[in-house]
Amino acid sequence: MGNKKKFKYSLEYAESIINTIREPLIILDEDLRVISASRSFFETFNVIPEETEGRLIYDLGNKQWNIPKLRELLETILPEKTTFNGYKVEHYFDTLGRRIMLLNARQIERIKGKDKIILLAFEDITDRELAQLALEDSEERFRRLFETAIDGFILVDKKKGQIVNANPAFCQMLGYLQKEIIGKPLKELDFSITLEDIDNILEKLVVTGLVAYDDIFVKNKLGSEIAIDLQIVDRSRFLQCNFRDITERKVGEKEKGILKDKLNQAQRMETVGILAGGIAHDINNVLAIIFGNVELALYNISPENPVKHNIEEILEASIRAKDLVNQILTFSRKDKPTLIAIHPQSLINETLKLLRSTTPTTISIIQDLSKDCRAIMTNIAQFHQIIMNLFVNAVQAMNEKGEVTITLNEVNLSSNDFTHFPTMTPCTMKKPGAFARISVADTGTGMDSKIIEKLFEPFFTTKQIGKGTGLGLPVVYGIVESQGGFITVESVMGKGSTFCVFIPITQEEEIFKVEENKLTQTGTERILLVDDEKSILSMAKQMLEGLGYEVMSESSSNKALDTFKENPASFDLVITDLAMPNMSGIELSVEILKLKPDMLIILCSGYSSKVSEENIEDNRINAYLNKPYSRKSLSETVRKVLARNG
Repeated sequence: MGNKKKFKYSLEYAESIINTIREPLIILDEDLRVISASRSFFETFNVIPEETEGRLIYDLGNKQWNIPKLRELLETILPEKTTFNGYKVEHYFDTLGRRIMLLNARQIERIKGKDKIILLAFEDITDRELAQLALEDSEERFRRLFETAIDGFILVDKKKGQIVNANPAFCQMLGYLQKEIIGKPLKELDFSITLEDIDNILEKLVVTGLVAYDDIFVKNKLGSEIAIDLQIVDRSRFLQCNFRDITERKVGEKEKGILKDKLNQAQRMETVGILAGGIAHDINNVLAIIFGNVELALYNISPENPVKHNIEEILEASIRAKDLVNQILTFSRKDKPTLIAIHPQSLINETLKLLRSTTPTTISIIQDLSKDCRAIMTNIAQFHQIIMNLFVNAVQAMNEKGEVTITLNEVNLSSNDFTHFPTMTPCTMKKPGAFARISVADTGTGMDSKIIEKLFEPFFTTKQIGKGTGLGLPVVYGIVESQGGFITVESVMGKGSTFCVFIPITQEEEIFKVEENKLTQTGTERILLVDDEKSILSMAKQMLEGLGYEVMSESSSNKALDTFKENPASFDLVITDLAMPNMSGIELSVEILKLKPDMLIILCSGYSSKVSEENIEDNRINAYLNKPYSRKSLSETVRKVLARNG
């Protein structure tokens, strides 16, 4: 067989092989013109033989193959090498878009020393390259997330159960160095629950894709417990465990619970305060009738009358009832008694003198009152209540046998001091400075923490029925708070309790003076008296007429207004109850002042949260008189107001 026939046979054989392979392949002559191409070349690049064979490779497809890197391979590299593999070319084709290809080239001599051909094979790696780029991008994003996440992350080898990687947040969370964590078995992390083994976790992951543990604990390197939420997800070869530190949230929830309890207590105090105000109003109206009529009876009865003593007892009981109502009002924290500057030593001594006579002889009273304690701003009656309540509680806690120690001294407190006190009432914002500290200590049975927590709740008591109402300490609480102070409690079971009251020292000098008794003041002016309680109306009218005044009385505010309209100039003073049907005392006052702008008005009430010095002045009311009032207080208030026109 001749050489030409052999070459032709070899070429046909080669072309048969070329057409059977998957990758596109073309054969070029020495001038880089296409001799032939494989079927896959035509299919891949969407061309036909007539557009390809015999043409310069750079001219194919409207010069789409005029690729600089392809020129470099064919014209620079192959002349020096007969073989070159894996030559990467990236190019944009009009019909295919951007493609990435690996080129494998072979230079073959047809006849030794004669013509050469070039075999050029194309491997399209576009999809593989894009997938690799996507994978690398995904891994990079995961790495950045892993390294910068606030939550702790670890990767655990599924087969060995060992930690293969841990992010900085996890290391910081548990206090380990990264090298101390990597290689550590997962089971060595000290969880407060028993984690299933890896196989069980994997079974769960197949079903749910996620295994979560909420609100569990793991110990850090120092052995301290950290509250966490844990999530485990499957990441192919590894388990990814996500740790979220919820310690601060747990602390916040605890503090929120404490604040919620305090809010509930404050709301209970407010509710009972509103109730106390309503009760006080009704009781004071009843007491006004009793108090006034008893005073009238005493005024009109002869000293020799045998019932005089009984009436005086009724009057004394009425006064005690009035004080009890004032105590309830103090608890409701709506009453605003006048505060004066006074040294607490004298007040404590006065109170103890009264208490000694009613204290069993089996109780020892020990006093340690500093003479150097400066004045405080307080109300005398309320201060007596503080000492009496704490003293009586101390005596009852000892079952009438033991010691009560009352001490007084002046202390200077800083902001830091407030954090070191025993149980403290949340009375007010504590401001650093000088305080008078009054402590009452007993040697009684003591209290546990649960009782101490409820001490200042209204109606809470550990005493038997009939032995206490549960209002004593809440009243003390209300008084001390209104005076800018606070209370601390310290108690040991079986050894006794100590209550300390702190009231701010004032820079004002003591101004308390005992007023001399004044004679009941009389007059002759004409008064319009208005009250829907007919018994009070009758009683007050008798009092005023007994003092020399001319009184016109009305039980209806509407009728009173009509009476006033008939001749406004004939009246010198209007005394009206506040709470009345159809038209309140304030509304009546407004209408009267429209008719006579300079009319003098006294407003009376058993109790109202709506009455204050400010709104009295705003409504041009001249005075406010609390029920029940005495003949003396009524006469003094009337004369004080009428004196303005004198």
